This record gives sequence, C-alpha cells and structure tokens, in this order.
Amino acid sequence: MFDRQVLKVLGIISIILLVFAVQAQDVSAEQLCNKLASYEYDPDNPEGTGGVALQNIQIEEATAACSVFLEENPRLARAQYLNARILFAERRYEESLILFEKASVQDYAIANHTMALQYQYGLGVESDIEKANEYYQLAAAHGIAPSQTELAVSYYRGRGIELDYDESLRLFSAAAEQGYARAQYKLGLVYREGLAVEKDDAKTREFLNMAAEQDYAEAIFDLGRLYHLGLSGVEQNFERAFEFYSKAAEQGNSKAESALGVMYLRGEYVEQSYYKAAAWMRLAAEKGVDIAQFNLATLYYYGNGTPQNFGEAVRLFRLAAEQDISEAQDYLGDAYYFGQGVDVDLQKAIYWYRLAVGDGNAYSQYSLGYLYANGEGVEKDLAEAVQLYELAAQQGHEGAIAALEALHSSE
Repeated sequence: MFDRQVLKVLGIISIILLVFAVQAQDVSAEQLCNKLASYEYDPDNPEGTGGVALQNIQIEEATAACSVFLEENPRLARAQYLNARILFAERRYEESLILFEKASVQDYAIANHTMALQYQYGLGVESDIEKANEYYQLAAAHGIAPSQTELAVSYYRGRGIELDYDESLRLFSAAAEQGYARAQYKLGLVYREGLAVEKDDAKTREFLNMAAEQDYAEAIFDLGRLYHLGLSGVEQNFERAFEFYSKAAEQGNSKAESALGVMYLRGEYVEQSYYKAAAWMRLAAEKGVDIAQFNLATLYYYGNGTPQNFGEAVRLFRLAAEQDISEAQDYLGDAYYFGQGVDVDLQKAIYWYRLAVGDGNAYSQYSLGYLYANGEGVEKDLAEAVQLYELAAQQGHEGAIAALEALHSSE
C-alpha cells in the first residue's frame, strides 16, 4: 500500500513539473505532446517522432502536455487529433469522436483511420461497417498502412463492401511493403488460403516470418501451428511448435495458450500433464476460446488435472456449445440425460443432441437414435432410430453398429 501511495505522489509531482516545464518554455507543449501521444503510422509526425502504442500512452502526462498544445492551437488538426487519441485510449469514445471529426474535416489523414475504428466497432457511435469503410478509404488514399490493411480485409471478405480479391491483394501488399506487421500476417494467410492468389506455401511462410520478426503474436502463433500440424510445406516438429506457441502466449495470445494446453494434454514434446493443460486452457477459456472451453470442460468432467466438477464442466460445455462446438453440444445432451451437474431434462438433452446431429456428430446421432428407439422424450419411431444409427455407424460408432445388428436380428 505504501509503495502504491509513493508512486502516485511521484506521478503527480512529475505531472506538475511537466506543466511547469511547458510554462517555462524549457520544452514546448507541442514537442511533449508529440513525444507522448503520437501514432507510429501518422505520416504527419514530426521527424524523429517514433510514436506510442495506444495501450502505452501515459494518460496523465500526455493530457497535461496535449491539453496545453490544444489550448494554444484550438483549430490545429494535429492538436485535435493527439488529444482525441488520448481520449480514445481512456475509452472516452464520444469525446474522442468529436475531436477526430474536427481533424478529419481538415483532411488530417490518420484521424480518418481512428474514426473508422470507432464506426466499425461501435465505440461511442452506432456500429456501421459501411461508414467505417468510407473512412478507411480516405485514410488509405494517403498511404496509411493500418487503414489499407483493414480496407483490404473488407474487400477480401465482402465486409460492408463488394468483394474484390484483386483490390484486397493490392492493399495488403501496399501496407506490407511499409513494414506493417498485420498486413504481412494477412498476406501470409491469403497465400495459404489460395482465394485471391494461387496457394503458395513458400510465400505463406515468408510473410508469416516477416510479421513474426516484428513480434506480431498472431503470426507467431500461426507459425507454431504450421510446425504443430505439419502444414504449408513445414515438416511437423513439436519442439518448434512449442517454442512459437510459448512466445505468442507470452504476449497473452489466447489461441497459443489453448494450443499449449493441448500439447500438455497429449504430451507432445513436453511431459504429459493434466494440471498444466488445465492451467493453460483456463487462461484461453476465460478469453472465450471455444476449443479451450471444451477441453477444459472435459478435464472437469473426468476430474483430470482438477477436482471433478460436473457443474463447472456444464458451464464450460455450454459456452463452447453456444459457439457451435458439436462435441460440447453432445456432452451437454449427456449431462441433461444423466443429470450430471444439472437436473435430468430429456427435452433439453434432445435439444442439444439435435444441434450436434446437425453437425454430423456420431455420438449424438447414436444417442438421439437410442431415444427414438425407446420412446424416451419423443414418440417411439424405429425408422428414425435406424436412420440415426446408420449415420453413426458409417462413422464407426460401435454402439450404433451393435444397435443396428440387434434391430435387424429381431425382425
């Protein structure tokens, strides 16, 4: 507590000294504001200004300098933009939008990019992807790499704009040439998917590596995935996969955390450990990763690496099931059928089995077939039961095969 109070006092003192320094003209408010709130990809940054990531803006110090800069230059687009960026970092979106708009009206290019973000994600304004694309286009026309990239994504997916692979490739390439890691990463995916261009494993690896060299977590994770599964011309190598996943997980990448959980679950390169698997999966599950939610649920269900807890298993199965993981839907069906972590409820069991059957899940095909064969929760219907058993049997489900043999022998 004492250390925290000392730090707070020191922070206040530093801000007071900062304001005095501005007032004494030891350094101008503009210079300090540029140092504390500039964005790396702003083409109007003064020479030598490197930029500060949004999450790294020191709000109080930046506000002290930039507010003076704005007071001295109330109509200057750059002063408006930098103050808006600080407000955006504080999540004061409605206030930031007002200043971004003022800068945008003066054709301050980078302001259009952040305006686009606000419209895309509904930050301080109703979400409107078409309007977001309009602002991305304004910024992209000035060579703003992040806007070129987001506009390329829109063209690639037909997101609020007519699908255009050629234009998406042009924009991705333009941003990647500026060294923008996200664009390099996206180009790697484009060459892997082979929709806008012919599939090219070498280019996939090239662009993913370019982005990974800039510590772009998504690219690092994807390189790990290539080694884990042996994709895109990469020989399967669990050790390399573990290295890449670990590096991405250090940045909090949820998919990498989930993948590390899987490696510990299976004992791939590392010694098998349900406990460590659960720890990694818990991190990813809390961030909404569906497969991590499912895998962690199974650990709770069977009591591996954590005390058996049907209630927690059901909670996690539900989260994964709502994201269309058919295996989770099947387990939920079982939970309601057997009363594990919930009260027995045949109608809810049938509901979840049906969802999983729609995705071709053999276990749910068998379970739902069993209910029809025995008239549990549904009207008895042997024809429907046989149809479901046959679907499951085609996938090698032994229970379904035995049930079909039993039905045929009784005819």
